[in-house]
Amino acid sequence: MSILKSKVSVIRFITEVEDNLETIINGLNAARFQEKWEAGMDSMQGFCPLNDRWGSSDFHEGNIKANGFIAFFFRTDTKRVDPNLLKREISDRIERFSETHGKKPNREERKDIQVTVKNKLLGEEKAKPSFYPVMFNPETGEGYLFATSNSVFEKFRASFKLVAGIPNVKNLEEIVESRNLDFTVDSQTFLTWFWWRMENDPTKPVTTENTSYECSMSGTVTVSSAETGEKVTEKSDQLHEARMALLRGLRAEKAAVTCCAGSGVNIEFTLNNESLNISGLPIPKMEEKPSDVFEEFEHAKIHIDEAFALIDSLMEEYIELNAVGDPLPPTPLIHWGRGDFCSGSIEIL
Repeated sequence: MSILKSKVSVIRFITEVEDNLETIINGLNAARFQEKWEAGMDSMQGFCPLNDRWGSSDFHEGNIKANGFIAFFFRTDTKRVDPNLLKREISDRIERFSETHGKKPNREERKDIQVTVKNKLLGEEKAKPSFYPVMFNPETGEGYLFATSNSVFEKFRASFKLVAGIPNVKNLEEIVESRNLDFTVDSQTFLTWFWWRMENDPTKPVTTENTSYECSMSGTVTVSSAETGEKVTEKSDQLHEARMALLRGLRAEKAAVTCCAGSGVNIEFTLNNESLNISGLPIPKMEEKPSDVFEEFEHAKIHIDEAFALIDSLMEEYIELNAVGDPLPPTPLIHWGRGDFCSGSIEIL
């Protein structure tokens, strides 16, 4: 079994879609990746089957569906021009223009030169392809994208909307926002609360439909502030500076977590505030033949489903606390930030 542990993030999404596999397959074929570069293009994207990431094969039930979910690649090809080369080429072209015309180019002429040179260099560049696995349940409208950044999700969202006119492709953070609560759920504050909860009451279980877990910090924690740009990262056994940063208004950006069940089952992952995605989970190795990949997807899906079930359970607890007051009161936070602990619990003075 070629399951990998990776820094690739798993982004959960949900959409409204009819459970019609034929319609989805037709939509994926319509949005299939096709290499058609035009002048000025620096990227293109689309979908391709697991068994033909380089070719142009059609999607069909045999290469997409397994045990209730469908799996395929979201492919993006990008071209990048070396900025130093671009600068030199534009400078040379402007110099030749001045020699030919006896004057420097005006604003419009300079802009034309810049566009012409960039298009020329893009045309000479070889595209770099990237393949992002997707798992999707057409019955529930839920899916997972294995991506390296939230910008990849935005590209995926734009392309997936073209598949059978699928509307409202939302990530987990947007799913929570769409509940029209009386308060705003901020992902960094939620993650900070989760950290606070683990240290304030480490034996309090997080219960999913299948089991109960005790969660603890197991790697590093990063706190940051979008306003000031300040960022602090520390190991879970050396968190004084990270806690003190909370007093300056920083909040958790990502945290490595281990969740242990009484049965001995452990789930380890890093929860990121961006889209509330998860990294560090086992993911499928995609170099195998499609039948093996589907098996690996199914194996990985067990861990992924349970990790997100944990997040769902925590989110419900957080929302219930918000409904009756602040789940992270200022006074305990201040003492926690200063490290005023007594046997792992907050000592409110």
